[in-house]
Amino acid sequence: EDIRLIIFGCLPCVRQEIHRLHAKGSIEASAWSRPVSTGRPNEVMVILVERCRLD
Repeated sequence: EDIRLIIFGCLPCVRQEIHRLHAKGSIEASAWSRPVSTGRPNEVMVILVERCRLD
């Protein structure tokens, strides 16, 4: 099973959140997709797909 994490927002805030998660040791910053415009003014989306490991 795959899980998807998605962040929406303005580009500076999205980048800040990615770096915040990386600093916490949660997720590598390079694991996220490139920002994609959502079609809304000043809004982008990034996505991270990970394999779910049920223990």
